Amino acid sequence: MTQPRESSRGPVTGAVLAPPRGTDWWFAALLILARPAGVVPITVTGGLSRISIERPIGVAAGLEIRGGVSQVTIDGRSHKSAGPMSIQTPGADASPDRYEIEITGSASKVTITAR
Repeated sequence: MTQPRESSRGPVTGAVLAPPRGTDWWFAALLILARPAGVVPITVTGGLSRISIERPIGVAAGLEIRGGVSQVTIDGRSHKSAGPMSIQTPGADASPDRYEIEITGSASKVTITAR
């Protein structure tokens, strides 16, 4: 089991997260995001069972899923059983500081909330 590491103190300009070595899928993942400066791309490669992403209140986010998805919940709004999809929080297009999240594979459950 991998032990958690202390997070970086500097601004995040983007990230690519890959599944554990030797596999092409995630069972579960939790991303807790800080306030972005500019448009910050995050790519999650491979398929996954479930992922929860928490962002600060008032921060916009866009989500693109390249594979299929069983359930997506963004800020309490659920979208079920869809093929590839793009969805975003209100005002994401106009927000200069936001996250652009891409999942390259399929997902069972994706949850994005503000905290």
